[in-house]
Amino acid sequence: GRLIVTVPVREGASSLVAALTLPDGLPPPAEGGPKLRLREGDPFDVEAYLADRDAVAAWYRREGWMEARVRGDLEVSNGDVHVTIEAEPGPRPRLGEVRIASSGRTHERMIRRAVQVRPGEIIRPQELAETRARLSELGTFSSVDVRTVPAPGKDGVRDLEVSYVERPDVELEYGLRY
Repeated sequence: GRLIVTVPVREGASSLVAALTLPDGLPPPAEGGPKLRLREGDPFDVEAYLADRDAVAAWYRREGWMEARVRGDLEVSNGDVHVTIEAEPGPRPRLGEVRIASSGRTHERMIRRAVQVRPGEIIRPQELAETRARLSELGTFSSVDVRTVPAPGKDGVRDLEVSYVERPDVELEYGLRY
């Protein structure tokens, strides 16, 4: 036979976002801050909440807080939701020095020119990716690795270590003709 089970579902009124609290110092989207989907007074949406929490975490990492931890709290009161997003940004390291970990036929000057961050500046993932891309575009390396390593004896400072493997079929010659 066939068994038919009926489950009654009673849907209540949708919960509204009563308050949205963000970390101090987080700029609005017009000033480079993360674009958020939740708005006070709108119906609460779990997907929008999760997307906003992830957007805040991505903003911190993009701005140089590589170890940022973001968490959210939801508090229900009288059927409405109070949303709080908190962040522990952690350290925001600056660049100490650039170290070339490989050696070969390529001049060190050429590699240093491709580095997009300068000593004393805040290290951002975008600049590291651009450095890696510029070195790869040269076409003289079969692999390139750009990473930060702790600077010995310096808090809040990381050195940039560039290592590469030269392609065996490429030969560089430097010279001047006139």
